[in-house]
Parts: sequence; structure tokens; C-alpha cells
Amino acid sequence: REEAKELDSIATRYADTVAKDFAFFGIVKEVNVDDEGLSDFSTKYYPGRQLYLDEALDFYHLLGDGAVRKMSLLRTFLSPIKLYRSIKEIGRRHTEKGIEQNMKGEGLVQGGVIVFDAEAKPRYVYQEKTGDELPTEEILAAMREVKGMTDDSTEL
Repeated sequence: REEAKELDSIATRYADTVAKDFAFFGIVKEVNVDDEGLSDFSTKYYPGRQLYLDEALDFYHLLGDGAVRKMSLLRTFLSPIKLYRSIKEIGRRHTEKGIEQNMKGEGLVQGGVIVFDAEAKPRYVYQEKTGDELPTEEILAAMREVKGMTDDSTEL
């Protein structure tokens, strides 16, 4: 939810510059599990963007089969203080951004972001890490590179 909201913000904020000519859409690996939650996600966090079902799970596999990055998670769970701080930080960020928690479905399945070039070749892949914010500057840099933009300025 947080990542989708950030991607929607990138697509909207930079629509006339670096995001121009990029298609922003979402991929889901399944339906009929929590369709109410999927509808909520689509309208509140990724409004006006298309969602597609990845029946062959090609994108899902490219993004690591949704696997939680085990070492990162293990390090967090081994430190109760770090775990507590991480949970508090995520809660604070979500509250600030108006993101509601959904405890249905597979909450630990990871997603990510793929930036494709004009020939549909993946040029940048980000695999989501639980608790981390989306690396918007990296994504913008990848989009600039694909477009051949040399100017780092993406402000409108």
C-alpha cells in the first residue's frame, strides 16, 4: 500500500517530465482471495491505475517469488528492540500517509518495482524489503536513464 501510494505520487508529480511516456500499472498474483482488500487497494492507494493478473507468475518470479528477504527479517527478529522500533516507525509512517493496515491475505509476500525500457527489457528491479520505504530517487534515476535524460533535475 505504501509503495503503491509512492509510485502513484511519482507518476503524478513527474507526469510532464521524467515519468512522461512511462506506463504505471500494478500486477497481482491472485484474485478471489481478498477481493474487497484488492478493491480498497486499487481505489485508495493506486487510483486510476490498471491492475493486471500475473497468471503465469512471470513478474512474481522476477521479483523473487514474493519471498521475504530472510536474513533481513532474521536480524530484525533477533533484536527485540530493533523489531519494536521498526514496527513503531512503520506505524508512524503509515499514520502520516493515511495508510490503513489490512491484516488479510499474505502480509509477508513481497512485491517490488520493475522499470522497463522501450523494448520491454527490464532495466531496473527493486525487490521490496519489509519495513523499508520505496527508494524513489533510485526509481527516478532508472527512469531518467531509460529516457536518456542527463539532467538530474526532475522538479516541475
